[in-house]
Amino acid sequence: MLQQLGVTLVGHFLGAQEGRAHFAGDLAESVAFGDARYNDLRDRITRLCAARGESPPEMPDPPPFDAHAPEAVDLAGFGAVVFTSGFRPDYSSWVRCNAFDELGFPIHADGASTVVPGLYFCGVHYLRKRKSSLLIGVGEDAAIVAQKIAEHHVTTTN
Repeated sequence: MLQQLGVTLVGHFLGAQEGRAHFAGDLAESVAFGDARYNDLRDRITRLCAARGESPPEMPDPPPFDAHAPEAVDLAGFGAVVFTSGFRPDYSSWVRCNAFDELGFPIHADGASTVVPGLYFCGVHYLRKRKSSLLIGVGEDAAIVAQKIAEHHVTTTN
């Protein structure tokens, strides 16, 4: 779905050097893991609905995707980079800067780092609310973070 929207998917972040971001060649494995978790959840919902005598909601198979991903990307001209880290709060292992408190959580205001200009977070536990790290709540925070990125982009480009 994201690829169909023009998003370039890559493997996990290895580092950046000389204006290029470098990624592992593990995109297919990462997507397969996510698809397997979706299938597990779909199976559980289907079994629960059957046990209750209800029809399950329509839950289509994940769309096919192209697993060919660049291992390096030139960062020239990028306005924003979005990293996803999964569900384990281990930010400092992939964002190597002093933007985290003693427990390893981002120091921020509504998702915008108060330590590193231009660095934003979303999906963080209690980013703004209790539901911030859950699928049901991350969208609300994402809209606010996206607005902050847009505002930052306008002020830095004008």
